[in-house]
Amino acid sequence: MRYNGQIIEWNDARGFGFATVPGSDQRYFVHIKSIAGHGRRPQMGDRVTFEVDTPAGKGPRAVQVRYADQHRKVAATPARSGGSRSFAIDWALAAAVCAALSWNVLERRLPAWSFAALAVGSLLAFVMYNIDKRRAQRDARRTPEAELLAISAVGWLGALAAQQLFRHKSSKKAFYYPFRIIAVLETVALLWFGKAGPII
Repeated sequence: MRYNGQIIEWNDARGFGFATVPGSDQRYFVHIKSIAGHGRRPQMGDRVTFEVDTPAGKGPRAVQVRYADQHRKVAATPARSGGSRSFAIDWALAAAVCAALSWNVLERRLPAWSFAALAVGSLLAFVMYNIDKRRAQRDARRTPEAELLAISAVGWLGALAAQQLFRHKSSKKAFYYPFRIIAVLETVALLWFGKAGPII
């Protein structure tokens, strides 16, 4: 099966790089010898089509690579398509979470150290996303998405910053839609909690 993808890294001096399929975090190793007909050397951003091979003990490799304009009639990209993501929506949700938390602190429904708890949780989430991104680059064992979403509930701001900075879990709708829902639920819960009046 042929995939539609894009070159995201290329080391021309060494003759290899990596390609991805839109909507997926999986990286496919690309060697200059795998490019059909060679023609010109790849550059970052080139759109390509390729087949996948997984040699024993190694990560997935793109083979029979062609530039997109060399082979226009290709199979559609498999079902994990992501689409464009607007981080403006996510930062608006981040502002809502912070505003709701601040309101609860001002209304004395939550202690002031709640901000410290948010900062610590965000740091942990940021580190976990960074570790998982590095594992993906090495084709090592990954952190389950359920765990990433769970730590996101504790440190949503750090998780968001990591997604945008590292471009990790940033284009897969099946992941970032639930991620956004977490922020909405946290905001609603904080607003509901704040209406009860001061308790500290």
